[in-house]
Amino acid sequence: MEQNEEIERLAAIYIAEGVIPRVYDTDALHIATATVNRLDCIISLNFNHIVKDKTIEMTETINYRLGYRRVGIYIPAEVIDYDTEL
Repeated sequence: MEQNEEIERLAAIYIAEGVIPRVYDTDALHIATATVNRLDCIISLNFNHIVKDKTIEMTETINYRLGYRRVGIYIPAEVIDYDTEL
């Protein structure tokens, strides 16, 4: 997926509203790319700026306000099926 003006604009909003620090703009671009491309979720181990309650709540609020869908943000353990019965 390539970056475009819509993704850059949304990432800039995440930064301006304090979701992601400006110095970590690639994290904002990561979430914005998933949002604009209508992905269901992001799976990440980035606990500093992506997988944290503040980021999840604020991106959901911003996305809703701007007419985008919610993008789930999870750690791998939350999406792996541990059921070993066949």
